[in-house]
Amino acid sequence: MMGCDDFEKYTYVKTDTAINYRVNTHINSRGGSIINKAYLFDSSCPLITENTALEKKEFYFASFKVPYRLIKKKGEDKFYVIKNKDTFQYKLLNIDTENHY
Repeated sequence: MMGCDDFEKYTYVKTDTAINYRVNTHINSRGGSIINKAYLFDSSCPLITENTALEKKEFYFASFKVPYRLIKKKGEDKFYVIKNKDTFQYKLLNIDTENHY
């Protein structure tokens, strides 16, 4: 398990962050999702929309299995997860770096 100070070595994903990566590692710890051992998201980011042929159910960002593509455009408060031919749009939750974790 990671301690609170361990999150400081990752880049907190914010509205002004831009990402377009194939995600090969996705670790969930203490409310944070660590992507490719570099970026930190709040793991409770809610699903906004889905464009999927999969069975209708809830999809949690924290539960995605790698690999997948993650796209976060600079200036937007949402991001996209693309898995196979399915696209999921999530609302970005800002991490309170002083009181979170």
